[in-house]
Amino acid sequence: MILLSDDDYIGDYEGQKVVVEGRISQIPWQHLIAPSDSHPVILYLDSGKNQIVIYSKRYITCTEKIKTTGTVIKIEGKSKKTGSDEIFSEYQIVVDEYECIE
Repeated sequence: MILLSDDDYIGDYEGQKVVVEGRISQIPWQHLIAPSDSHPVILYLDSGKNQIVIYSKRYITCTEKIKTTGTVIKIEGKSKKTGSDEIFSEYQIVVDEYECIE
């Protein structure tokens, strides 16, 4: 498993298990989302200067720092701009396990 730092580009780890530390965000940015039946909970993880969408089996209640372990996935979607066919992609994490770091 790879511990991602603020300098790492998450897209370089698509399909791989990674560890990311951060805090559950209270102010989500605009993101593509694609929840699944197995991981229906959508959360936003602030990690350094980045915000990453994470999917979990259940709601994560950590109030301080959190350490997540999961697989990087790629989500794609079309622009909402009328007449645009531009495709956007974003890398996110399907969380297998986590621990609260107090």
